[in-house]
Amino acid sequence: MNIAAPTRSTFVTVVAWIFLMLSGFGLVISLLQNLMIHLLFPPGAFDALAQGPLPPGMPAGVGWILANMKWMFALFLLPTAAIFAASIGLLKRREWGRKLFIAMMVFSIVASLASLVFQGFMMVGMNEHFAQLAQHAQDGQAVPDPGLFLVGMGVFMLLYALGIGAVQVWIIKRLVSPAIVAEFRAAPAQP
Repeated sequence: MNIAAPTRSTFVTVVAWIFLMLSGFGLVISLLQNLMIHLLFPPGAFDALAQGPLPPGMPAGVGWILANMKWMFALFLLPTAAIFAASIGLLKRREWGRKLFIAMMVFSIVASLASLVFQGFMMVGMNEHFAQLAQHAQDGQAVPDPGLFLVGMGVFMLLYALGIGAVQVWIIKRLVSPAIVAEFRAAPAQP
């Protein structure tokens, strides 16, 4: 009796290859950044920046980020490696790969929304910084007004985050559909 091989959906294959290439490129870049930040800068290289006075209006978190710059770069390596591993699992039709991929999509959506809040604080800080520069400017000294630029940048970032989030929600919806779940459960368990 012949058992038919499970049908492999084109959607899963295309998504897996796209994210495998993107995360593979991101993994190489992140590894190079980590090598650079850990090998080229001596211990405590960013301490002076973190302990020095920040420009007026900068959020308090900026000092913490500067003080922990090396750890921040190392931390950014983890999600990229997880998406790379999940993409391989997705391509090989492993259930753990599908679940990890969905989890990383959800993480990405939450991180994008959280970054919008952080960007909002940064933009308010930049606006306050330029307002203080304008107050202390000498007569006749031109001080740029970034108001329209900051609003445009904020709108672009909002639309970008919502657009990428919508695509990720669509991918998640497809990956939890009964046909795709059945495809992963029917895949042979290989090491």
